[in-house]
Amino acid sequence: MQLDRAGTYHHLNSDTKALNSIANPSESWDILLNDNIDDARQMGALVMVAEKWREQIGFAVFSKIYQSRIEDNWIKNQLTAALAQTDPALALDYAKRVSDEWEQSSLSLIVVEEWASIDPQAALAAVSSFKPSSLYFELEGTVGAYWAKNKPYELIQNIELLTQGSRIWALEVAFSYIAREDPLEAIESLSAIKNSVGNTKSILQRIIDEWGMLQPDAATDWLLNDVDHEDPLLLHSLLEEVLPSLARQDPIKAFEIALQQPNPVGRFGLADRVISQLTRDGEFAIAISLLPRMPEHDQIDAYKRVGQAMVNEGQTSEALEMGNDLEPELQQDYYRRVFQAWVRADPTDLYESLEDLPSSAVQSIAASVLLTRRFDYGQLLTEAQLERARSFLNSDGRNWVQVMEELESLEKSIESMR
Repeated sequence: MQLDRAGTYHHLNSDTKALNSIANPSESWDILLNDNIDDARQMGALVMVAEKWREQIGFAVFSKIYQSRIEDNWIKNQLTAALAQTDPALALDYAKRVSDEWEQSSLSLIVVEEWASIDPQAALAAVSSFKPSSLYFELEGTVGAYWAKNKPYELIQNIELLTQGSRIWALEVAFSYIAREDPLEAIESLSAIKNSVGNTKSILQRIIDEWGMLQPDAATDWLLNDVDHEDPLLLHSLLEEVLPSLARQDPIKAFEIALQQPNPVGRFGLADRVISQLTRDGEFAIAISLLPRMPEHDQIDAYKRVGQAMVNEGQTSEALEMGNDLEPELQQDYYRRVFQAWVRADPTDLYESLEDLPSSAVQSIAASVLLTRRFDYGQLLTEAQLERARSFLNSDGRNWVQVMEELESLEKSIESMR
């Protein structure tokens, strides 16, 4: 309590000294930055001093802030934003004339963010003076995003004021905000902007993302009933986002729908997305009950994902038992993933559990992981323990370890020659 009072006194005393010297803002600024007080606790005083400084030297104060010893960029950005609100047009004019490219970019973006929040059309007109620099497109995109967030309908009505390359992102933001209130209205409104952007699939994706998080059941039903099934790739990509949310609400329904959908070439199956979500949520019992029904080409990956997650949650015995459900030719791949997770979490525990593992084949896999991954965990095991682990290797395990150790030796040789 005494330390808190002393700290508060020091803080107030520093602020008072700085504000008493505010007629000379440079001096006040130095007082605040050199008082060994967290600058974030002095934001009010820093803003007042910076504003007084701006009255004296104009927006050149931006460079004073940018080049100051303040280590926290968030504080610099907040100070710059506060000053930019006083006259964004003059602020942007100064930023444009800054010679340092990084400083110009940083200041310009902050000013445009503030201006676009107040008057996006004026901000858009002003950033056109940055053409043809690459910074122009970044600033235009910033205006579009803030306009879309604050006034989505107005942005949509004025979308042709943006160049073609900036339209899609702004519209994705605008429609995502509309979708939070009325997703069906957002979908129906897509036709109005088709001529301005052509392909609206990514915008539909954003709408469905928002709808799926809020009402996964309704969003899924709409997709199954209203999306053109002649475009299976689109339907698949939309369901990829919605079904994980539905899995939290109704995992069985989400899994059944996933199994019914064709899997486009090169894409992960939807059932795998459902299992992944259940695994992230720690719903292992439900996930395990569904694993035997996974499509064959996705099954082993799903088993490995669930097993690894269970090990990470300390459920190693349960993860080992799951391996019994797999065909023998798949078990080695599964157990290797489980032991890799175990060795990252607690290599000593895995070592001490070697004798308790269910078979000599499984023991060999565990030992091979301990030996080949020993540098990943800082080699916590002693040489004697590692030698004992070698005694659990069968012929396959010894071959695996030999290959991995040869590769490791080769990598070290290459590294030493660099």
